[in-house]
Amino acid sequence: MMNDTIQHRSCRKSANLSGMATACVLPLGLLLSACSLAPTQPASAPAADARWQAAGNWLSAQKPTELQPVWWTTWNDKVLNQLENSASQTNQDLLAADARIEQARAAARAAHATLFPSLGIGASHSVNQASSHKPFLPPGLNTNYQDNVLALDASWEPDVWGQLSNTALAADQRTQAAIDDKAALMLSLQAEVASDYFLLRATDTDIDELQQLVSNRLEYLQLTQQMLSTGIATITDIDQATAAYDNAKSNLANRMLARDQLQHALALLCGEPATHFQVAVSNTGLPAPLIPSLQLPSRLLMRRPDIASAAAAMQAANAQIGVARAAFFPAINLNAVAGYESTAYRNWLSAPTQLWSFGPSVAMTLFDAGRLNALDDQAHAAWRESVANWRGSILNAWKEVEDNLSAVHRLNTEQQANDDARERLDEQLTHANMALQTGILAQPDWLNTQSQQITAHITAEDTEVQALIASITLIKSLGGGWQPTS
Repeated sequence: MMNDTIQHRSCRKSANLSGMATACVLPLGLLLSACSLAPTQPASAPAADARWQAAGNWLSAQKPTELQPVWWTTWNDKVLNQLENSASQTNQDLLAADARIEQARAAARAAHATLFPSLGIGASHSVNQASSHKPFLPPGLNTNYQDNVLALDASWEPDVWGQLSNTALAADQRTQAAIDDKAALMLSLQAEVASDYFLLRATDTDIDELQQLVSNRLEYLQLTQQMLSTGIATITDIDQATAAYDNAKSNLANRMLARDQLQHALALLCGEPATHFQVAVSNTGLPAPLIPSLQLPSRLLMRRPDIASAAAAMQAANAQIGVARAAFFPAINLNAVAGYESTAYRNWLSAPTQLWSFGPSVAMTLFDAGRLNALDDQAHAAWRESVANWRGSILNAWKEVEDNLSAVHRLNTEQQANDDARERLDEQLTHANMALQTGILAQPDWLNTQSQQITAHITAEDTEVQALIASITLIKSLGGGWQPTS
């Protein structure tokens, strides 16, 4: 059991019951003032370090950016902006989240309504025949009669033990959790749209590079076949050239499939049919990663909607303990009825037919075979579960930030190395072009140099998009542009 969390005690002990009863029993005139039996000491969060372990001098050199609610607009990509706007409006998961919020709000309104008196009206008419042999019935009395009733009835349960107010509080917290869940879903959606879009752009570039590689490998295969006819090449050389050509075609088909699937994924995220959804091909390249500025790890508790949702669920579970505790105490109700009752229509609503009643009622469970104790234990266990979920969401948030900080750092180093290799092979191809023109370099050797240069470009572009997606995931793990609601 966690030492730093509140120790909830059961109400089933007679000493606690008598103490609570002494503290909460009020005169009838003060019934409006309810006491709450829910625990008041909050659970504590895990201890936070003063800095991020994966953050070092490399981060300050990246010129971190302050995140805005629409952080993706920093890249000034019109297509991305349109996709993000479409997803925020028509994504079906978001629409379902909106419906869950409305359900939670309706449930909260219903819970708050129980704090107020209820008023109803009823009318009845009946024709009755009593037995003429009924005991003690005077002889000759008419046993055939009708009964007409019109009455208003009012009832109110004073919230003496806080059961109703805690039920309403739990409903309010569940509403807040639903709102925060939608915010977390929105944040994930924004990051996924941006990631899929840039993967699509990188795939467009890869397809262009691979088409060049396929042409290169086909030309090399044709030259090798010519060399075989003259005795310069061997069958092994033909097999190797054919394998390289087939491998290039396979990679091209794989990237084209990946593009189709990414386009279909964006259609789903935007809530549109994949049958007609299209994103035009573009080889404009990728933007630089957006590195967000970091706050202290403890500040992340206020920057993540999933943590806020878990905290609201914990508060709801805490209120439910108050509901379970209140069940051990008497239920008090005030009831009133006023109306008319008559055996004939002609004088039904006259003064002599008036009726009324008013009075309190008290009911308390004396024996239930441990049902209330079990419900109290269930409420406490649910609270402990919510605390563990809340603390787990905090630990997971810190873990995600550290993961993505490491990814951004390592991929940045890898990208620099790949960029250097790409530049070297670009220079090598330039020299090979000159050598080919002067006859110093043979055509097959030039084709191999070009193949190496294309492969280096593909490798560098793959690392580039991975670094960009890592920065997007880091933005998501830091809470994006989300701001907590009041």
